[in-house]
Amino acid sequence: MIKTLNFRWQLILVLFISAFIFAACGGGGGGGGSSISDTTSDASNTTGESTLDASNTNGGTTSDPSTTTNDSTTIDDSTTSSRWTLDEGIRIQPSDVGVEAGLPVADISVVILPDDTYRAYYIAQNVGILSSTSTDGLNFTLESGVRLSDGHGQPRVVKLSDGRYRLFFTGMVDREAGIGSAISSDGLNFTEESGIRIKASDFGEDSLSGGSLVTLDDNTYRMYFSRLPMPDEPITPFQTYSAVSSDMLNWTPETGVRVGEGSNIDKSAEHPFVIKKTDGTFRMFFYVNDPTASWTATSTDGLTWENAEETGITGVTSMAEGNDPDIVVLPDGRWRMYYGDFDTTIGGFIRSTVASEY
Repeated sequence: MIKTLNFRWQLILVLFISAFIFAACGGGGGGGGSSISDTTSDASNTTGESTLDASNTNGGTTSDPSTTTNDSTTIDDSTTSSRWTLDEGIRIQPSDVGVEAGLPVADISVVILPDDTYRAYYIAQNVGILSSTSTDGLNFTLESGVRLSDGHGQPRVVKLSDGRYRLFFTGMVDREAGIGSAISSDGLNFTEESGIRIKASDFGEDSLSGGSLVTLDDNTYRMYFSRLPMPDEPITPFQTYSAVSSDMLNWTPETGVRVGEGSNIDKSAEHPFVIKKTDGTFRMFFYVNDPTASWTATSTDGLTWENAEETGITGVTSMAEGNDPDIVVLPDGRWRMYYGDFDTTIGGFIRSTVASEY
């Protein structure tokens, strides 16, 4: 348990320091894309509107994980919960992407491409944001090049209505901590957009986690995020916040706390992922750090959350019970959640699990 905490702190420290150095040097980035839809906008002109397609989760090919898995490393795959069934094998691990064993591959964001294949974006320590593609959402092949350089953290990629991709990342932007963005026409070559999207200081924090986006009924957008854990800090509670935007470029902080101290759910809520259900309501997944567990809650308006409960997802080799989640919707309507796990000999790697919508 202690080793896993040290791993998470080590990863966060590397990303945070790299982002600070990167921003201080005035660097830029290039790279990658997730799936939501919107009318495109150009960050150099922040008056444009986007139409985000909350179906960032539609499409893809369903396959039988018992016959198509990446299982180059043998791990006990017997873990299941009452709702979630673990996919066999590992989706992406350090040895797949040229990262030294023991170092992390983490913070995955998956988009479904126009040809119903999958592209995954993720952090590879000391490398940057990389991407891999898959025909079944289970077996991924590394793509050449780096989507964004080292120092850009926790990517979340959305597909815009004009076919472009916007990648949100955490780090230092214009010498301020928070969430920035980059744009791409092909999902591979990204250009950082000017300005910072969301400032950590607007929420009384010194850093922010990666964001999770949903499209609201009026075709505006809401992003959810928490503070980013810092190395060697004592276990402290996290709060999930939110901001809204009409164009995905200019964001307005919303008052109050969505989940955590000061909300209906007084639980630590780290690095949330929110999905809009077919009935128009919302489900959030978040990580509780003491005791460690993956939790979920529901909301009718996306602001007030209730019905908090554990997901039952457990870490196979560590205590990373569904942390840093990302969900896509399969053609049959089920959800596939990608999340991080850790093993001292492998490093940080990505697993997945499946459940029916609930």
